[in-house]
Amino acid sequence: MDTKILFVSLLAVFFTIELHAADRCVAENGTGGCFSSITAAISAAVDGDRIIIAPKAGNAPYVENLAVNKSLEFHCNTEGSQFVLQGNVTITPVVDRVVTFIGMNITTGNISATVSSPAGPRCVVNIMSCTLGNGYIWFNLNN
Repeated sequence: MDTKILFVSLLAVFFTIELHAADRCVAENGTGGCFSSITAAISAAVDGDRIIIAPKAGNAPYVENLAVNKSLEFHCNTEGSQFVLQGNVTITPVVDRVVTFIGMNITTGNISATVSSPAGPRCVVNIMSCTLGNGYIWFNLNN
């Protein structure tokens, strides 16, 4: 009987272990096996993934509009630096969605939501160590 309890306990532990998210890298021209665009990394990502972005040579911007429809973290791959983005970031709010930006410099573009957040625990957007040069942040939709 003790063997059955041990087996059931181990089985319960196995099924409750949280799977860790993947890191997806973005680099200019897709070097080092990375994605060449942030949009491609978002498409390949699943909820909870981190997208780690290398600044382009000469601080050239990634020129793209980002549509974020998953819980993701966006990080610059160099501590204390920022990757440069020229374009809009649009977040689709969903209950309990968390989107985090760390080390981003938007030279031209906005950060906004597509619709009001649904009832329940709100969508959370964290913006840390970022620069917004010419644009705005707009979450005036009960987000």
